[in-house]
Amino acid sequence: MKRVIIFILCLAVVFQAMGNAAVPPSIANLKPTGVSDLKWNALLAKISKGAGTKTKLIANDGDMGDRFGGSVSLWGNRALVGAPNNDTIAGKQSGEVYVFDFDTTTGWTLTTKLNASAGGAFDHFGTSVSLWGDRALIGAPFYNGSTAGSSIGAAYVFDFDSATGKWSETIKLTGLDFEADSFSQFGVSVSLHEDRALVGAPGADVTFNGKEGVADIFEYDAKLQQWSHITRMTRVLGETGDDFGGSVSLHGNQALIGAKGVSLGRGAAYVFKFNSITGQWPQNPTYELTANDGNLLDRFGGSISLWGDKALIGAATADDIGEESGAVYIFVFDIKSGWNQFRKVTAIDGGPFDLFGSSVSLHENLFVVGAESNSARGAVYLFDLSGITSSSPIISSEKYTVSDGRSGDLLGSSVSLWAGRSLLGAPEADGRELNTGAAYVFVADVIFIDGFD
Repeated sequence: MKRVIIFILCLAVVFQAMGNAAVPPSIANLKPTGVSDLKWNALLAKISKGAGTKTKLIANDGDMGDRFGGSVSLWGNRALVGAPNNDTIAGKQSGEVYVFDFDTTTGWTLTTKLNASAGGAFDHFGTSVSLWGDRALIGAPFYNGSTAGSSIGAAYVFDFDSATGKWSETIKLTGLDFEADSFSQFGVSVSLHEDRALVGAPGADVTFNGKEGVADIFEYDAKLQQWSHITRMTRVLGETGDDFGGSVSLHGNQALIGAKGVSLGRGAAYVFKFNSITGQWPQNPTYELTANDGNLLDRFGGSISLWGDKALIGAATADDIGEESGAVYIFVFDIKSGWNQFRKVTAIDGGPFDLFGSSVSLHENLFVVGAESNSARGAVYLFDLSGITSSSPIISSEKYTVSDGRSGDLLGSSVSLWAGRSLLGAPEADGRELNTGAAYVFVADVIFIDGFD
C-alpha cells in the first residue's frame, strides 16, 4: 500500500515541477481500496499547491493590540477567529470576529466579519468563539447592559443563510437576572453543539459569598424558531474564586465545565449528563474529575475539551518537568465505573514555564495541546490516541511552530481541531502590523499517523 502512495507522491511532485496549480484528476481519482477519505484528502492537501502544512491568517484591517487569534474555532472548511480588543464603530475594544472559508482553488479567504448588534466599548466581543456548521456562538464577557462598568456579559448566536450567502445575528443570550449580577463575565467561555449552547460565567454569584461561577445551557427549538434558557449549572458547595465556568465544552448529551480555582488552585472539572428519560439537564454535577496527582496551583481545568467518551483537561501550571511546564490529563468513560483518569501527557521536549495545556482540542482520536510559552514563542503538539492502551507511550506525532514567530507571540494560547486540520491562535504575533495577532492553519500528516491499513 505504501508503495502505491509513494508512487502517487512522485507523480504529484512531477506535476508540481511542471507548474500545475492543482492535483490532476488522474491522481485524485487513484484512491486505493481501504484508505479512508480523511487520509486521502489529507494526502491531496499535502501535494496541492498552496496547501502545504501551514497557512497564516491575518486581519486585513488589524491594528496593534487587537489580539486577533485570542480565540479560534474550526468546523470543516470554515474558521472563526476572534479579535476581542479590536476597535469598531461600537467603541474602543468592542471586539470583532473574522470568518474564513476554505476552497480547494483559492485556499483560505476572509469572507465576512461579525459584530454584536448591542456592542459597546470594552465589551471584548470575540473573547470566546464556537462554530457548529452554519452557526456561530460568540462571547462578549464584558458587555455592560444598562449599567456602565458592570461586565455582566453576553453571548451572541449568528446563523449563516446559504441561500443569501450572509451571516446574521439570531439572538443575544444573557444569564439569569443578568442585570443584577455584576462582573459575572457571562461569555468568557462558550461551546456549541447542534441546537445547544453552553455559556460559562465564572464570576456569577450563586450564594451570599458570591463569584463561585455558573454555566448556562440554552436550546433552540426549530419548530418555534426560538432559543430558550434550559438549565443553570453550578458546583455543589462552590466557593468564591472557583472559576467554575471559566472553560466549557459541550458534546452530545454531556457538558464538561472547568473550575481551575477549586481547592486552592488544584482545580477540577465537572461532567453534567442530560437525562434522556426525564428530558432534563441536572443542575449539579453528575461526575467530578480531578487529577490523581494534583498539586496546589496546577490550575487543572483551565482548558478542557470533550468528545464522546473522552475528555481532555489541561493543567498548564503543573510542575512535572519544571516549574509551570504544564500537563494534560485524558479521562475516559466506562459504563460500569464512570469517568476515570486514563493517561497523563506532557511534552517530550517541554521545560519550565512552557504552559503546556494552555489550550486543548479533541476531535475523535486526535487532539492538540497548546504550550503558549514554549521556546518563548509558543508551540502546539498533535497526538493520536488510536490504539493507545493504559501502558503504551503517547508521543506527539507533530509539533507545530512557525518560522516567522518571535518571543511573546503566544502561539497555542487558543487551538481548535477538526479531523486532521488544526487552527492555532497567536494573539501577539505580527499580522498586518506589529502585535496585531495571527492564526495558523496546519494540516496534520494523518496519512502515516497510524499507517495505511
